[in-house]
Amino acid sequence: MSGTERGQPPMGRIAAAGKRAIRISVEVGRGAHAARVLRVAAKQQVAALDLSRELSLALVSDRRMRALNREWRGKDRPTDVLSFPQHGASIGDVVISLDTARRQAREGGWSLAAELRRLLAHGSGCSAAGAWSASR
Repeated sequence: MSGTERGQPPMGRIAAAGKRAIRISVEVGRGAHAARVLRVAAKQQVAALDLSRELSLALVSDRRMRALNREWRGKDRPTDVLSFPQHGASIGDVVISLDTARRQAREGGWSLAAELRRLLAHGSGCSAAGAWSASR
């Protein structure tokens, strides 16, 4: 996701995986562990799907997610994950609310890592299929 396209936030670090690249932007405090979990999971998913394109991930707060959800879906509330499919060299962009992921993991009784992998699978699967998505 480029910061110049459709008003979306710019992505940060790139983790190359062969011809694949994973871009991760952490826009929320205490997100280093979540970024590491997502980097490993994203590399595995992209490799398993045998995709040689870039995937951009952003970890944001509920406040930022609410603004994105309002802008792109007309829903004035945060959601857990949004995906924006792209064309060409990019699989797409996946935005995850770390606040919501933490809350859902706690309520579900599973680890944050498991919740992040679930949200990544949902978001990246929709992006790879070319479908715009939000999970709720």
